[in-house]
Order: sequence, then C-alpha cells, then structure tokens
Amino acid sequence: MAFTRLGYLLILAIMLAGAVAIALVVRDFGGDSGSKKAAAPPEIEFQRVIDFLKYGAITSIDVNGKNLTVRFRDDVDTSGLDASSPHTFHSTVPDGRDAVRDIEAAGIRVNTPDGLPVVVH
Repeated sequence: MAFTRLGYLLILAIMLAGAVAIALVVRDFGGDSGSKKAAAPPEIEFQRVIDFLKYGAITSIDVNGKNLTVRFRDDVDTSGLDASSPHTFHSTVPDGRDAVRDIEAAGIRVNTPDGLPVVVH
C-alpha cells in the first residue's frame, strides 16, 4: 500500500516537472513576442557595404540620416558576417560622407530599373 502511494506521488511529481518545463519553453521562446524588443540587426562596416554592392550581393538599402539598413540577396551566405538575422544588417555612414554619392562613385546605379533601390528617409 505504501509503495502504491509512493508510485502515485512519483507520477504526480514527473507530470508537474513536465508542466513546468513546457511553461518555461513557451514563455522563453513562444509566448507574447510583441512585448519583447526586437533584436537590432548586426552591424557591418560601410566600406564592406560598398564592397558587397560591387559584387551584386545587396538587394536594397534604406538610408535614414547616417544610418543604413542593408538587405542582402537570399542566396548570399551571410553566416560569416556573424548575423542573427541572416540578410538584414545595419551600417553607419562615416562623418563627412554621403551614402548615395559613395554608392554611385563605386559604379552602382541607384534607383534605376536595373539599379539598386535606395530609399532615403
């Protein structure tokens, strides 16, 4: 009789541990993602952006002052760039330089049918 009750308590403890584990996983990974702040895109140097543009690896750039949001083509392997968001990066234009002028100076067409889409905010 004592073994039966001990068995029931053991089963109850296992079920409780499972419920706690499920609650922790759902809270950390699934829960209400709207309340969590989105991670900032990884940083990439401005000169590397220009270099990647020359290879045709970038699909678009958003310019907001000195801040750039750079989007790579889906077929480009960005894993070597230490990215958590594999195809979107942040860059900062150095002082005294203009992003669009530097892109055009590198020989990249900007905002033409066959050129790079650059949105300036």
